[in-house]
Amino acid sequence: MSLIAIIDDQITNRRIYARLAASIVPDANVESFADPIKALEWSKENIPDIVISDFKMGTMNGAAFTAAFRAQEGCEDVPVIIVTAFEDKSFRYRALDAGATDFITSPVDAREFGTRLRNLLRLRRNQLDLQKHGAKLQEKLEKNTRLGDQALRQSEEMLRLVIDTVPALISATDGNSNFEFVNRKLAETLRVEPDDAVGKTVGDLMGQEFGRRSQEVDKQVFESGQTIAAIEEDFEDVSGDTRTLLTTKSPLRDQDGGVRNVVTVSLDITERKEAERQLHKLSSAVA
Repeated sequence: MSLIAIIDDQITNRRIYARLAASIVPDANVESFADPIKALEWSKENIPDIVISDFKMGTMNGAAFTAAFRAQEGCEDVPVIIVTAFEDKSFRYRALDAGATDFITSPVDAREFGTRLRNLLRLRRNQLDLQKHGAKLQEKLEKNTRLGDQALRQSEEMLRLVIDTVPALISATDGNSNFEFVNRKLAETLRVEPDDAVGKTVGDLMGQEFGRRSQEVDKQVFESGQTIAAIEEDFEDVSGDTRTLLTTKSPLRDQDGGVRNVVTVSLDITERKEAERQLHKLSSAVA
């Protein structure tokens, strides 16, 4: 069941958005708030799957709300849709800088609202699935570091069999951005054998610019010891096509608690991004 939070100080708007959301996601639990501060308090104990917020509100505007919401634990990558009647791009830039995911122009078009809501809820489910896969992978890899050589090899073989079935691009890199592990899905995308990728850098196989950006984020994980989630990034595959990835990077610790590797789990969202671009073109043409 999806949990949808609606924040708007106008009761008519709250009712419209709630009715539209319920018609699009029949089993959704919709919570509406006139006061963004109360919505922030509620979301500390109830992390929604998506947030729909007006931009112009009396106590706190949509950009300020989004920034405060993003700062709360567990809310870092929850999709946030901002509804605004402003055509001035500066308002949108403020919301984007605060962490907004998408925009809808008021008055809301029901079809556009439905398409964006479904796409972002699907993205949220994919994010949660990636987090679960990443957590399981990290747990298993950390357990492997505590095993003996023979048991470690057996466990790694079993682990590879498991994660090769996951529809995500998974790898482990060291502090120099060298691959120490690549799953079958990523190897197929790069058109290499998994073992042949080991020892090569991310830049060697995915392009130097992509490799540079990836190493910068890896460095943050090594230094902070914290997971960095919901990274949206583009890279050019071996066919010359641009792919869009939704990436999570997590620390893999050794027996002493230090960060040994960075585990990267990426979901290919190229088709979803293309669908959004087509929808935007259609909306612009209609407008």
